[in-house]
Amino acid sequence: MTTSEAKQRLIEFERHFDYDASYAHEMLTLIPETQGALEALQVLGSIRQGVSTEAWFAARLLASAREDCGPCTQLVTTMALREGVDPELLAAVLAGRWDALPDDVALVVRYVDAVLSRHPDADELRAPVEERFGRSGVISLALGVVASRSYPTLKYLMGLGHQCSRVQVGDQLVAVETGRGRL
Repeated sequence: MTTSEAKQRLIEFERHFDYDASYAHEMLTLIPETQGALEALQVLGSIRQGVSTEAWFAARLLASAREDCGPCTQLVTTMALREGVDPELLAAVLAGRWDALPDDVALVVRYVDAVLSRHPDADELRAPVEERFGRSGVISLALGVVASRSYPTLKYLMGLGHQCSRVQVGDQLVAVETGRGRL
């Protein structure tokens, strides 16, 4: 794919998700070789095997919110909604109301939170996640979390990150709980 084709796909992505990807346009303009890196991140963040859609998006959403980037968190929320994830589930993840989550999603969220916080319980939480979703599920969660954390970090390093405070979830505006290590 040429750089101009990549830019056109990016414009279509922005329109489809109502998202400002000016950081990616800048990257492609100034360093066309970044096209491969952006494509690799997109692929990395799309792998989902063995894990439910709800748990996978909950993990990605938590990771994005923890990186404190509002537009990125909004994008993951929009993607999840378009994949049919219940808005109440997404609102509960964002607001830190993990007791309101289905058991499998709560397990994943607590596991991801522990890993991102480098909490000593992370290893103990991995076993039930792997038991529930298998090794491919754990790998899919890991790849989704890595991708979801990469974009905010990239944007903040470029001076284009924006704080995460409220996210539109369906018809409600949800205050984002970015606390760390809650388990």
